[in-house]
Amino acid sequence: MRTEQREVTTPSIWAGFRLAKMSTKEVRCKTCTGIAEFLKSNWVPTPSGKSCKWTKITVYFILTNEKYKGDALLQKKYTADYLEYRMVTNNGELPQYYVEKNHHAIIKREVREMVQTEMVRRSMIGADYSGNSRFASKLICGDCGKLYGKKKWHSTSKYAKDIYRCNAKYNKGQAQCQTPNLTEEEDIKARFIKAYNLVMCDKKQIIEDTLAVIEMLADTTDIDIKITELQAKIEKISADVSMMVRKNAKTQQDQIEFAARYEELTKEYETQKTALEKAVKEKNYKTGKATKMRAYLEAMKQANYLEERSEEVWVLMIETATVYKDKTIAFKLMNCKEITI
Repeated sequence: MRTEQREVTTPSIWAGFRLAKMSTKEVRCKTCTGIAEFLKSNWVPTPSGKSCKWTKITVYFILTNEKYKGDALLQKKYTADYLEYRMVTNNGELPQYYVEKNHHAIIKREVREMVQTEMVRRSMIGADYSGNSRFASKLICGDCGKLYGKKKWHSTSKYAKDIYRCNAKYNKGQAQCQTPNLTEEEDIKARFIKAYNLVMCDKKQIIEDTLAVIEMLADTTDIDIKITELQAKIEKISADVSMMVRKNAKTQQDQIEFAARYEELTKEYETQKTALEKAVKEKNYKTGKATKMRAYLEAMKQANYLEERSEEVWVLMIETATVYKDKTIAFKLMNCKEITI
C-alpha cells in the first residue's frame, strides 16, 4: 500500500513531461536551468504538487537522487540528540549502507545511468557547456579544444543569421584560433549527413564492433570487488571510531593520544570514502556509457541512409565533432569510430 502511494504522490520529471504533452526531444541537451524554465513555462507541477515554480536545484536533485531509480542510501543523517530530536548530517560518524532495488523505481535504471554519464561529460566540459543548441554541445575547436558556441551575426539587421564559432576565439591573452566559423545547414548538417551515410556503408562491421565495446563496458566485476572492499574498510574504521569514543567516555584516557588516533582514523576514513566515491562514479560512468551504446546500437540496427538532417540521429550517434582550420570536421561516433569530412 505504501509503495502504491509513493508512485502516485512522488511525481518524476518524466511524468511531468507527459503532463505537459512533450517529448524528451524538447529537453535534450538542455541544462538543469533550461529544463526548469521549460517545465515552468508548461505549468508542470513540482514534486510537492503545490506549485509550478521549478528551480535548477529541484531538477538536479531529481536527476541525481538514487531514490528515483529504486535504490536507497541509508543513514545519510542521524539523531545526535534524542532529547531534542536533533538530526545532523552523517559525515562518517556512523556507517552508511547503499541498498539496491529498495523500492519501486520511478525512473528506469538505465535512463538514470545515461543521465549520470551525460552529467559527468558536461562537468568535464565545465562552464563552456551550453544547452542552447544540440550541435554546440558536441562541436570542439581543433586548435584549443574548447566548445563551439552558437552566435548571432548582424542581429539587428535583415542579414541576421546564426553561426557557430569557437567560444575562446577572441579571448584576451591567448593566440586567436584559426578554426573557421560554421553555418548550421551548409557546414554542420550537410557534412554530418555525408559522414553518417559513409558509416552506413560499413554498418555490419560497426554493429559487431559496438557489441564488443558494450560487452567490455558492461563487465564491472573488478570495480564491484573494489567497492565491496572499500565499503568494508569504511565500516571497520567507523566501528573503531565508535568504540574509541565509548571507551574514552567510560574510562580515563590520555587525551593527546586519543586526539592523535582519532585524527588518524578520520583522515583514513576520508581517504577511503573519496576512493569509494571515485569507484562508484567509475562504475556509473561505465554502465551509463554501456546504456548509451545500447541505444546507439539499436539506432544503428534500424538506421538507413539519410537525405535530410536529423537532430535525433545526431544526439544518438555522435560523441564529438572536432573542427579543424582547413574546415574539415572529424565526427567521432559513440563506438569511438572516427570519420573526417
